[in-house]
Amino acid sequence: MGNEWRDNIWLIFGLAIVTLAVWLLGLNMWTQISGYLEPRGFDPENVFFAEFKTIPSESPEHSDYGEEENALLLRDRIALLQRIRESKYVEAVGIGNNALPYNFGYYGMQLERRDVPDDSVGFGGNLRIMTPQMAIVLRLNSHEGKTPEQLAAMLAKGNVLIGAGSYSEDAGLKIEDLKGHTLAFYGDSTRTFRLGSVIDGIKRSDYEPNWSGTLVIPADEMTHLGLSQVAIRVKPGCGAKFKEEFLSTPEMRRHVNLYISGLTPLTYAGISVNNSSAIKIRSTVLIMVVVILIVIIGLLGTFWFRVHQRTKEIAIRKVCGATASDISRRIIGEGLILVLISTLLAAAIGWPLLKGPLAMDGFLTNSLLILFEAITAIILAAGITLSIWYPARRAMSIEPAIAIKDE
Repeated sequence: MGNEWRDNIWLIFGLAIVTLAVWLLGLNMWTQISGYLEPRGFDPENVFFAEFKTIPSESPEHSDYGEEENALLLRDRIALLQRIRESKYVEAVGIGNNALPYNFGYYGMQLERRDVPDDSVGFGGNLRIMTPQMAIVLRLNSHEGKTPEQLAAMLAKGNVLIGAGSYSEDAGLKIEDLKGHTLAFYGDSTRTFRLGSVIDGIKRSDYEPNWSGTLVIPADEMTHLGLSQVAIRVKPGCGAKFKEEFLSTPEMRRHVNLYISGLTPLTYAGISVNNSSAIKIRSTVLIMVVVILIVIIGLLGTFWFRVHQRTKEIAIRKVCGATASDISRRIIGEGLILVLISTLLAAAIGWPLLKGPLAMDGFLTNSLLILFEAITAIILAAGITLSIWYPARRAMSIEPAIAIKDE
């Protein structure tokens, strides 16, 4: 009996370690895929992007603009945009800086309430500068039911669009605290804003959790020469026709010293950016499956041996009138008790670690921890049940006289 209890104690510790390993793998996988389940904040379908570029001064095709360079480059850009907008395949054209998803640029900025004296708390987020039309190009999603066209109108009036993130509101003001106030960037006394609408945060990739807030501020394509990103939304099913038109029409690609680099579908950029995250998730899933298989095989060997050691005990219980169901319930019940104790032990060890040194970026709520603890316990319980059921049936099929003949 003493040996059996010592074996049980070691088994409980072993199951607790296995529980923690499966639990951590599962939670790690969740942090990787949870972002994919959140709204990405934009629609990349039927969108092309490119950049404005200037012909270098050393090129024989360069025209010297002299002191009027900025004004003439602005003229070039207006001409190019107008030609693209005249295409029968185009719905909208927007430009901006750090406006497009699928790049990992981060312009961290904070808005403060300018009309609140001595306000020391702000709302932080990834600054995305865009012309009003970009709201239509990306089909930004309002939480208040506003259409992209209505969001574009808000930007045209000088309002900002704001999306919350898991960190932005934890570290500062909530979006509700911004409504009705005059807003400005810290240290900037030249521009003030009002909140136009609350939108889904524009994530940098499909898999990235929406951890950062989003600050969309308006820009005027007639004056902001620094805007270099071009995004074009074409009508559904017209992508190939528009690209063919663009490539075959030099006037759409270049005006004097300014030209637009080749078009790239925004979905292609998404595939490139998302690929590394998808590979990482597949690797984590594969590791988790292998670990679970190893655990189940280990449980099968362990409990097969434990049941084999109890063949004589099972025979005696049969002689005393126990049915096969009674014996199976008893042995499986003992295994499930071990799972319960090991689960509680794992929780006692794991919770302080996951809430402290191993905290996973604040994405793990108590309910999520409980859910993964329960899933892990169910996996172990199923593995132990399978590991006991077959050897127990074999042991019960042995005639009691044969099982105890050496006693």
